[in-house]
Amino acid sequence: MMPEAFRELQERDANHFTKYAAIPFHMLRFINWHESYIVEHMSNMFKVTPELCEECLTQIRNRISQTIE
Repeated sequence: MMPEAFRELQERDANHFTKYAAIPFHMLRFINWHESYIVEHMSNMFKVTPELCEECLTQIRNRISQTIE
């Protein structure tokens, strides 16, 4: 019954929320950013998939590079 565009918007919002809720920003200060197995470490620490960690790390790096420019 729901329009396709509305369903897609809700799914995109849910995925966006999942990234923020699964790995809280204030917890990132406890991460060793120079660790060679950072994805595995974060995945175990936050109990999320490695793919979700990769996506979050990519977003964080993009934000940092945007603020530097």
